[in-house]
Amino acid sequence: MKKVLVIILIIPSLLMVSCKKQPEACLSADKTIVNIGETVNFTSCATDAEKVSWDFGNGSKAEGTSASQSFNAAGSYLVTMTAKSKKDKKWDKASIVITVKEPVKDRFITKILLKSFPATPPQGGTWDTTITGIPIPLPGNAPEPDINVVFKASNNSWSVNLGTTNDVTQAQLPLSWNYEHQWIRTLNQDYQIVISDADFSVSGGIPPTITNFNTPMKTFTFNPRTASLAGNKLILNDGGYEVEIHFEER
Repeated sequence: MKKVLVIILIIPSLLMVSCKKQPEACLSADKTIVNIGETVNFTSCATDAEKVSWDFGNGSKAEGTSASQSFNAAGSYLVTMTAKSKKDKKWDKASIVITVKEPVKDRFITKILLKSFPATPPQGGTWDTTITGIPIPLPGNAPEPDINVVFKASNNSWSVNLGTTNDVTQAQLPLSWNYEHQWIRTLNQDYQIVISDADFSVSGGIPPTITNFNTPMKTFTFNPRTASLAGNKLILNDGGYEVEIHFEER
């Protein structure tokens, strides 16, 4: 009779242990790509867990259903959350990778160069139409273009006219604009290099009327903060045009 009683007492205990639910680990992070020193907030979405612990992969640990952590060096960190049942009898794990980057440095433009442009326009002929019957030489009255370059924000919030160089031959290239002593700080937005031929037309009358206008040649659009640099230079190259922009990062 005693043996039967012992067995009867053991069976409920086993049932109580087996009824403890298996925790299911689950976690989320408010961001997975951050800069050095930027805080990441983690939240547990585990079920049937009595206790939650965190290992941030950088030597730091924490407990609780939510946690925050920052990272002091660039790299990839495997953050692991462990969900445990009462008395740690059962457990489950979930992980997430946090990528930590070096902070983006400011980029300042120190020089802009126009290194090449097509000798003839795509439609054929010459860039400028020679005006006959005028007894004195005029700037722009030649087959070569009078190149005007504008550097501006794509949203037209800011622009600087780099100026016009008259009758530019291939032998004169590159044209260069130096900003080493008055650096142009760029923002994380699109900018444009706009190249055009500064033309004019003459209408009859005494004195004659001269009307200035620009004929578009080429426009380059780029984001100087996200563009890949080679030796602190960004090279824009298309259709026979090449523009080289020099930067200093700090």
